Amino acid sequence: MPRDRAITTLNDLFRDKEPITRRRIEILNYRYDKATPITEHIDRINRHASDFDRAKLTDDNLWILLLLQSFCYSSENDELKRIALRVVEKNVDASLKDIVAELEAHNHVSTSLKMLENPVANSPTTAINAVHAKSKGQFKKGGPKQKPVQPSSDQKCNGCGGDHQRSKCLFSEAVCHQCSRKGHIAKVCRSKQKDVKRSVKSASLVTQSLTSVGKHRRKYVPVTILGKVVNLQYDSGSDITLIGKDEWERRGSPDLVASEIVEHAGGSEFKMIGKFKYSVQALDRNAELEIDVANRVGVNLFGLNAIDSLDLWSVPLSEYENPEIIFRVQSSETPKPKFACRNHQVKFCLVNNAQAVQIPCRPIPYAIEKPLEEEVQRLEDKGIIERVEFSNWTTPLVIAKKFNSKMRLCADYDTGVNRALIDNRHPLHNVEGIITKLNGNRFFSVLDLSDAFFQLEIAEDHREITTITTPKGLFRFRQLPFGIKTAPAMFQQAMDSMLAGLQGACAYIDDVVVTGSNRQEHDVRLRQTLQCSGSDLKSAVSQ
Repeated sequence: MPRDRAITTLNDLFRDKEPITRRRIEILNYRYDKATPITEHIDRINRHASDFDRAKLTDDNLWILLLLQSFCYSSENDELKRIALRVVEKNVDASLKDIVAELEAHNHVSTSLKMLENPVANSPTTAINAVHAKSKGQFKKGGPKQKPVQPSSDQKCNGCGGDHQRSKCLFSEAVCHQCSRKGHIAKVCRSKQKDVKRSVKSASLVTQSLTSVGKHRRKYVPVTILGKVVNLQYDSGSDITLIGKDEWERRGSPDLVASEIVEHAGGSEFKMIGKFKYSVQALDRNAELEIDVANRVGVNLFGLNAIDSLDLWSVPLSEYENPEIIFRVQSSETPKPKFACRNHQVKFCLVNNAQAVQIPCRPIPYAIEKPLEEEVQRLEDKGIIERVEFSNWTTPLVIAKKFNSKMRLCADYDTGVNRALIDNRHPLHNVEGIITKLNGNRFFSVLDLSDAFFQLEIAEDHREITTITTPKGLFRFRQLPFGIKTAPAMFQQAMDSMLAGLQGACAYIDDVVVTGSNRQEHDVRLRQTLQCSGSDLKSAVSQ
């Protein structure tokens, strides 16, 4: 093995894994000791030359070494040396600009701390000589002359703003990020002082109005771009549709073409990476759209070109964020069938040798006689019940008051019918199962079905056992009534059958939950649920 390769291999195996910059600083600080034999000193010099790794020394490495070396001759610079070394050890490819930025930040913090410790002494007003015009009456002849107020002896460095002389400034060779001139940093750059003084107050007001005050009033449009959904802020004042470079990178960084020059409302140029053209989807509409990519993150705008291309001028802003609109559109476009669930008929199974039971009508309180007559008439008009002249099964009424103060017509089927029915074994969902299905989603809608059981039709030859006795005569249910012991399981079975195959939809009897990991996915699933095959559930509320 060649000597150079052997030395490299041995160094990699046995040499301490000390950062290269720290090792180079120690080499440069090595000094000859008279007590050391000259031959041993020469050997150390040879080892240091090998350890210095000159082949990998870049210009930035050299500048950083010179900067660190300048800090080594005074203990007052230990803090600056530690900051610079910390930057280099965190990132071996760090440049001189990275170190300068950290040193500037440290100097700014140190200055601020001094001002906090002694705000009066550090106040800029102590170094200002105010000049006032005196009135004639203030000038008096004679008398001693007053000495002018002398400015403070504390001089600020015009290279960095620190409390030291200009000749001792660490940033005498630094390049300003504001004006690109050498000898000072951006903090004390005079090229921007006038603009800063005039705009400090107004800038704080503008920031307040844009962020704190107006944030809750913003409207966002969920748009699918390259298969992924992003919420774009609705902005009819923007000529273009815009996404940040972070969203562009999440979509695989599609090829871009050059963008036109873009200016924001203030007239300054808005830097762009480029633009691309692709088919997008929003609010169930598709269009091919030019999308500009900004050279910054978090900027996502839904502009005029998107509104025009998707023809959204006639769509109210409330539809973008109100899922209730989806239900209203769906319910207005779909014709109502005679029975809500058209493909499911209820059939009852009786135990062997079941005996028909006839119970007469119970007394009805006078106060609810008229509301009861109105409710019976309403159910008959809607086709939920039908009048009969005779039945082997009759059950007395039970009046229940709903949460909205309306009347619910039930029957006391425990008097005989429920004992004759065979239980329906279809399982009801438990809490754990429902929570598992909701896990991982962020958007939810709850469909509360109106007159839930009444949406299931009873087979013609199974209606007799539902007959009820009322002050107006006998009526039997054409649709599943409340009070039948098998009704919850039957309705759950019908709901599970209708929602089978639909992602993100789960029903617990008459409450249907629709979920989605994002707004676009949720809205698609909600429409699919409302359009589920062979049914048209009448929903009272969509939340």
